[in-house]
Amino acid sequence: MSKRLVWICWKDIRHPEAGGAELVHHELSKRLVRDGWEVIHLVPGFKGCTPEETIDGIRVIRVGSSIFSFYQLPHYFRQHLRDGTTFLVDAFISLGSFACLSMPAAQAAILVHHIEDIKWFYQTRFYGVPRWVMPLFMGVGYFVEKVQLWLLAKRFRGTVITVSESTAGELVSHGFRREQVRIISEGIAATPLETLSVSLPKEERFTVLLLGPRSAKRPMHTVKAFERFQSGHPESQLWIAGWGNEVGRVQAYVERNHIPNVVFWGRVSDLQRDELLQRAQVLCTSPLREGWGLIVIEANAMGTPVLGYDVPGLRDALAFGNGRLCAPNPAAMAEALAEMATLVATDQTAYTALRQACLESSRTFTFERAYGDFIAATGL
Repeated sequence: MSKRLVWICWKDIRHPEAGGAELVHHELSKRLVRDGWEVIHLVPGFKGCTPEETIDGIRVIRVGSSIFSFYQLPHYFRQHLRDGTTFLVDAFISLGSFACLSMPAAQAAILVHHIEDIKWFYQTRFYGVPRWVMPLFMGVGYFVEKVQLWLLAKRFRGTVITVSESTAGELVSHGFRREQVRIISEGIAATPLETLSVSLPKEERFTVLLLGPRSAKRPMHTVKAFERFQSGHPESQLWIAGWGNEVGRVQAYVERNHIPNVVFWGRVSDLQRDELLQRAQVLCTSPLREGWGLIVIEANAMGTPVLGYDVPGLRDALAFGNGRLCAPNPAAMAEALAEMATLVATDQTAYTALRQACLESSRTFTFERAYGDFIAATGL
């Protein structure tokens, strides 16, 4: 008997805005194909896309091209793909398709990487909508997400998959039963360094790295923390790499407050990102919340510790990756930076041991492990 798995989600791996969630979906699906499954990704389209193509053995079917396509996808699934041998993974990312409710509980799972919650008010974009109307749309999104989660918790009796204890707890608070929630690990595309000895040398001056200045990551918090920290460590520097909707605001703040030793790298390749991670003494991240916090493991893979806010999802990744937590405000982060700078300056043995622990933890964070967790969670 053939085995078919259909994945309904917002984006496929070739979508221009594909990110960590899409990478996880794709890598898990590649392994399903390897093990004899027919895998289909049913997703909305995007400008310039083809209606259907095969990527790494995965059949990608694109239906519609806007928020309304998430209501077209369940109809397409029921009309063309649902049968007695199909297993459905219904990804809930901000909004859900509810296609899982048309399947027996044993043949469906919901995958929730994270719950947006207040992130709706920081990163939601509706192109063409006047700025003054945006808060209304954000508020509607915030409300609809909560209602959808409540309805799914009431009606769905299958497995709910997530990636951290924090998100599992949030799902339970929305009404899901704890015994139906299963946690899987994730993976990273970067290959961990073989040893610290092959790493690029650390910068002579204490260097803080900030990646991806997007609004939901609250880069201004890290910049303000660095500004406070630098008042007592004037030789230190801040590197800001990647692109996002907060770049202009961050640049304006740096210029207006005459903060020295801040370097904007702009868009960087994966190779350049890994080189910057190797050269910086610490990566700082100050998001609202995360599903997990992949950037922690990516930094660990380059032998670099991470200092981050004690917020849902990120706290799980930092605990796993030997990171340093601080209260979610710039003053607390500045104090934690000062402690890290003291460690680097006065005890290289301890700092090297911390780097080694970070590197070792990253080695266990693989897509093969995530795949094993996924198979166990779904019972496939």
